Amino acid sequence: MKKFLFLVALLLSGGLAQATVTLPSYFTDNMVLQQQTTLKLRGKASPNASVSVQTGWSRAALTARADASGNWILEMRTPKAGGPYTLTFDDGTSLMLKNVMIGEVWLGSGQSNMEMPVKGCLNYEEEIKNANYPNIRLSLWNTIWGDGKSVVPLRFPILVLCAISMPFVFGKN
Repeated sequence: MKKFLFLVALLLSGGLAQATVTLPSYFTDNMVLQQQTTLKLRGKASPNASVSVQTGWSRAALTARADASGNWILEMRTPKAGGPYTLTFDDGTSLMLKNVMIGEVWLGSGQSNMEMPVKGCLNYEEEIKNANYPNIRLSLWNTIWGDGKSVVPLRFPILVLCAISMPFVFGKN
């Protein structure tokens, strides 16, 4: 019985000691990365762990070593616009980001003009009726609409209805 309990404790402690790569909240499924640039990827892992990153657009795996605090950083080149791709992070436990697009990243900021939803625009009924923009992604930060922890493709009328009008128009055109 003691051997069994020791084995169970050993297995449980091994599971607790193994960490998974963690990423900033803006690295998520459905995100868009700027095309044809050098991107710095940052995250946390176990102290001194080796972290590998495999992209869906390149066969080469990139690696970084976490420092004593578990922080790691690496640089990678992004291709021309395209996708969807995956990004797989691995420090012994795999974390995959899915439906990642490469293209133009537009950040919209301002005052009340950046809070106006598409519903407030001319022709909004037509936009909502024809809503199917899977390549336009929306992430709202520090607003009444969102906290920046998710990115959604604008595929459904309700999402277009709630989208912020100015970035939506730029993204659509």
